[in-house]
Amino acid sequence: MEQIATIIGAMLNAIYSVIGNFGWSIILLSLIIKVLLLPLEIKGRITNIKTSKIADKQKIIQEKYKNNQQAFNQAMIDLYKEEGMSPMAPLGGCLMVIIQLLVMIGIIIVVVSPLKYIKGLTTEEIDSKYSQIVEARVAKLTSEGKSEEEAKTEAQKDIRQKEMVIIRELGSTDEKVNINMEFLGLDLTSIPSETIKSISDLKEPKNLGIISIPILYIVMSFISFGVAQKDMEHMRQQSKNKDDNVVKVIEDKKENEDEEKFTGEDFQDAMMTSNKMMKYILPIMIFSVSMVTSLGISIYWAFNSMVDILKIYLLKHIVNKKLEKDAKGKV
Repeated sequence: MEQIATIIGAMLNAIYSVIGNFGWSIILLSLIIKVLLLPLEIKGRITNIKTSKIADKQKIIQEKYKNNQQAFNQAMIDLYKEEGMSPMAPLGGCLMVIIQLLVMIGIIIVVVSPLKYIKGLTTEEIDSKYSQIVEARVAKLTSEGKSEEEAKTEAQKDIRQKEMVIIRELGSTDEKVNINMEFLGLDLTSIPSETIKSISDLKEPKNLGIISIPILYIVMSFISFGVAQKDMEHMRQQSKNKDDNVVKVIEDKKENEDEEKFTGEDFQDAMMTSNKMMKYILPIMIFSVSMVTSLGISIYWAFNSMVDILKIYLLKHIVNKKLEKDAKGKV
């Protein structure tokens, strides 16, 4: 994971050196990575549609050669060859999900650690600078009458966000930790849960701006999941364009079967049900996390959801054109 974060960090560092703003650098980084992964997503979408289309043919082959594994394997190889697919193609969808997950985790690691990946500070240097802040806080708190133990506990309450604390408190006087965190009038080192502790705090325009970013993510996430749900239904309809002879064989077979078997369509139904659940669960989970992390993470998640909406429509257009072209080529 560290290697992926290092690569993404180098990309963010290069972008920041040109733009000079952390917020806009995150947005541009996210956009560049989406563009780089687009060819893989196009290929994965085409594979998913083709795999769904041959599901019934696969069932017939499986039934025909249920007692002959070698013949079944050869028949499946011939089927994939006929459809212009690799036998390993179905694994591509899983691989794409893994790549996207690793990239997302890498971006999050980089966004919460800008001193390491943009300024190139070591862990020891970061800890040393945070210790300076803690010592100053302890001295102030003890002078106000608190015990040294109480002062140390309170002084280190934001230790999990130490890099953001260092940038916020030392950035104006120490060039080594100076990163431009201003984004649309907001300080990206801000942590919503620490800034907004009651409803009355929302009366401040600045605090209203801080809470608006996680809320924006929630809104865009719901829209994104809704669009993705409709897109899955569209892909499902595409996969239903089956050969008439295959359909007849399947229907005849079903008439003679006493029990139903789990089919490809059943799997798609299960996936759609799962996505409906995630539509509500995942945004709430990420919103909760965004309330206790710096605004930079919320900016990334919100923008990522916006781009995902556009990406779905773009993928649908590109893939449909390619499938139409392939279909004409077979005629």
